[in-house]
Amino acid sequence: MSAAGHDGRGVEAWDEQADVVIVGAGESGLAAAIESVDAGASAIILEKMATVKTTSTAMSLGVFAFAGTELQQRNGVRDSSELLYQDIMKAGKWSNYEPLVQAFLAQQLDSYNWLTALGVKWIALRMYGGSSVPRGHITDPVAQLEILQKTAEHKGVKLLFRTKVTELVADAEQKIVGVCA
Repeated sequence: MSAAGHDGRGVEAWDEQADVVIVGAGESGLAAAIESVDAGASAIILEKMATVKTTSTAMSLGVFAFAGTELQQRNGVRDSSELLYQDIMKAGKWSNYEPLVQAFLAQQLDSYNWLTALGVKWIALRMYGGSSVPRGHITDPVAQLEILQKTAEHKGVKLLFRTKVTELVADAEQKIVGVCA
């Protein structure tokens, strides 16, 4: 963040400092902050909204596509990363960016297990567009965000609400070194 009374360029002192500055306190931002801290970095999240309850994630339907989960097994659903791959590629008419699909597939089950271990509750399992088996894992998005926020804060992440990022600050080599907010 830029120093008070300065435009942010060439700043030697900042209002706040962290190894990682994350813009947005939605699911991805909170998860990134938690993982950053777990890896030994300090993290700050800047969120333009007043609370996690007013972020775009909070307004989502709370549906996640996971394959091979314990919830699916309990419900007699046979699913796999291979079947999920086929469904994703078919839904994208085989023009998907395959490295991104593969990255998602490599992490999707770990993501489900991580969220579950943090305390996220899965309300239901449903079919949804493009899926050949029920893999829409439904959760309360606000409750999930509150769990992630509590976890992040417990680990020392600083959350600044009502803080809109207005500019990225780059050094002479065009490396981002800060933000104005």
